[in-house]
Amino acid sequence: MFEKRRKNWKCEYDETVYKIYDWNNNLAGYFYPSYNIQTKSEMEEEEIIVRMNENKEKIHSGHLMVPFLKLDLLDIDYLNIDDAISRLQNSIQRAIVWQKWIENNKTKFNLTQSLVCTSREDRNLLAILFKINTELVLDEKVIVKEITPLLDQLHMDKLL
Repeated sequence: MFEKRRKNWKCEYDETVYKIYDWNNNLAGYFYPSYNIQTKSEMEEEEIIVRMNENKEKIHSGHLMVPFLKLDLLDIDYLNIDDAISRLQNSIQRAIVWQKWIENNKTKFNLTQSLVCTSREDRNLLAILFKINTELVLDEKVIVKEITPLLDQLHMDKLL
């Protein structure tokens, strides 16, 4: 009788990038539009990006960054070798799950590239950066609507 309430992702523009939040207002990731600006000046580039966002211009791709692996190694003073190996093996298993997920879903979500990097906020965390090739408008509502199916799938598959 009662309809199950759908959980909605949120998006907030913040200085050239879009922050992605889950339904509990937890930061879930970042969307980086591919602005494709050809200019020599950083100040000029910033002005163009601000103007593009104000005018809700179209872009042809962007990158979604979400958490990939929590290493659980680097902020610990001492580990015995067995614990270190166990933690590394857990990380490897999680990375393999991600690898399979990407292979199975890259076409469905127009993912043309997947790169791993360290997180700026947490040195124990690796992030994954998906290049999404799709045309979209620089607007919070449009962006979150476009990436919601991807975020929902990651959440359902317990990767996010």
